[in-house]
Amino acid sequence: MRGRRTGNLPPYEPDTESSDPMDLGPHAAFIWASYGAVAAVLVLLVAWLLWDGQRQRRLLDELEARGVRRRSRQQS
Repeated sequence: MRGRRTGNLPPYEPDTESSDPMDLGPHAAFIWASYGAVAAVLVLLVAWLLWDGQRQRRLLDELEARGVRRRSRQQS
């Protein structure tokens, strides 16, 4: 049976008298935790990209210091 509810909870109906746009209902904790998890993943991703970019630049500089040149760079 599709859409059949189990349990004795009444369906959630938002308070129409409240003008609070942040009324997230009974699942507010889950929603905020999800936003927090996504924000943490994004911060970690940006931090990793910055760290890896510096590491790649350092490795490239070490190779160029040893005389290894990039084939894509034109010789002048």
